[in-house]
Amino acid sequence: MAYVTAQIDLTLARVAPPLFLLSRSYNRRMRRRYRGVKKMESSTLNVVQEVLGALRVVKAFGRHDSELDRFFDQSRAGARERVRLTAAEGLFGLLVNFATGTGTAVVLYVGILNVQSGILTLGELLLVMAYLSQLPSP
Repeated sequence: MAYVTAQIDLTLARVAPPLFLLSRSYNRRMRRRYRGVKKMESSTLNVVQEVLGALRVVKAFGRHDSELDRFFDQSRAGARERVRLTAAEGLFGLLVNFATGTGTAVVLYVGILNVQSGILTLGELLLVMAYLSQLPSP
């Protein structure tokens, strides 16, 4: 896409790489955080599995309350991580969408000026805009 856009108009092609890199950075960061949250949820389920597997031992030694506290601690930690993930996703998503919207507006403005001056055809501008709209997609 970048090559075709650069062949059409080099000025318009300069907007695409930063938007692409920003989108990639967003996807990498969120993927890493999702994995961390999944690990937390998995450790919470491990506590449940351990307790259910050794239920007689837990009851025999009166460890019910401590195991319940352990489960609640893991659940709270997982919930905190999920909230942090959601907040980070919202903030970073807002920044990415703002940058994408700004970049698209710049390309559209410059593209319209180029169409009016005869540097670009309307079809070429539409092709660049179509490519630009596909950039943030995973």
